[in-house]
Amino acid sequence: MTMKKGMFLLIALFCCAISYAQITVILKPNAVIGKDAAIMKFDSDCIATGGSETPANMNYANDTVLWMKDWTWTAIGCNGGTLRSLLCFTGLDSIPQNATILSATLRLYGTNADRNTSYPGAPSGFYANTVVVQQVIYPWDENTVTWNTQPTTTTANQFTLPQSTSEYNWNCSVSNSNLVAMVQSMVSGNNYGFLFKLQNEAHYRNLAFSSSDCSDSTLWPELEVTYDYCEARFSMTMENSDHPNTITFSAYEQGGQHSWRYGTQILSTQPTFTTTFNQNHSEGFCHSIINDGDTCETCIKLCMGDIPRMIDESESLKESIVVPQGYVPLGDEVVFFEEKEVLKVIPNPTNGKWQISFEALETDHALVTLYNADGNIVFSRNMEVYEGTNVLNMNCDYCENGIYTIVVKGEKINLAQKVNVIKNI
Repeated sequence: MTMKKGMFLLIALFCCAISYAQITVILKPNAVIGKDAAIMKFDSDCIATGGSETPANMNYANDTVLWMKDWTWTAIGCNGGTLRSLLCFTGLDSIPQNATILSATLRLYGTNADRNTSYPGAPSGFYANTVVVQQVIYPWDENTVTWNTQPTTTTANQFTLPQSTSEYNWNCSVSNSNLVAMVQSMVSGNNYGFLFKLQNEAHYRNLAFSSSDCSDSTLWPELEVTYDYCEARFSMTMENSDHPNTITFSAYEQGGQHSWRYGTQILSTQPTFTTTFNQNHSEGFCHSIINDGDTCETCIKLCMGDIPRMIDESESLKESIVVPQGYVPLGDEVVFFEEKEVLKVIPNPTNGKWQISFEALETDHALVTLYNADGNIVFSRNMEVYEGTNVLNMNCDYCENGIYTIVVKGEKINLAQKVNVIKNI
């Protein structure tokens, strides 16, 4: 038996395949994963007869109704009060940040728990109950939010729900460009949900829908989103054992305009090409494609190294060898080597918009949290962590000047970095 020594192995981590797709998701969260809450105040911070606290300081996270109401409570000693509702579809965080939102439809389902006012013959009188929907731009906790702690909203892209046409169980479906813009903002930036309030918060106006805490699953709030998303995938093939550092790259999507880059060097503009890499060399390897006006790019860490291994000439060599970043095949063993984990913030200092990036050795679920100098949470959001380079765009237009700390924490990753916010830079 003859033995052969000195083959080269390719170590690579890559994210996915170049593909373009229209994807539709329907989010209909239940009480466990749903995030909604009513908030309420009485005029002059009135405390109801027999009560000990004004509703403005109370939490209504488990209410089965999304309330948009202004009414009198004279029977319990209070002249009037107002209710609003908060609703967040946390499932939007699963949509890739670079996705393009094509359409969005919000569906709210009626309830018999309270009557609507805007319909002919309303017992309380015919009162308009048009509701304004605004995007929330500040974090809130479902189990602690109150009227007095309700999050900040923006009037940008706000829209209205029409007046109801029945006393009970009136359903509403809305789809418009403003809703699309809101959803796009939530996907691309921070997802804090919606605020619902009466357009005219005056007595005897009410519009009510079922919340995610309703016992009837068909009545839970629903958001249908269609988006366009491209992600870069490609195959890598090692030519043969005599030239293991000669690799053929082939894009799954052959159409479009392609660009392959190793470090700063452009290797090819063809969808498929073959190249020979230098030994003992490591660079970032990127593939970008422009198709129908959309641009996608995926970058991997690609290393070439001389790893001695005795193999039988009769052994068949796999066409391609792909192993996780941080792991080197060596004989029959897997040897782990550590790589310094760094959380990069660009730009820093920033005027309120920045990008974070970091390398991950494994897939993970992480919570990204921004803390101010006092250690208080400014905002947080969930993100999917993939092997390789992870990038997240962050926006904190409402952040005041100062030093903040960004923390990315999951089961397998725990990173932190300071960021200096300086407005008007």
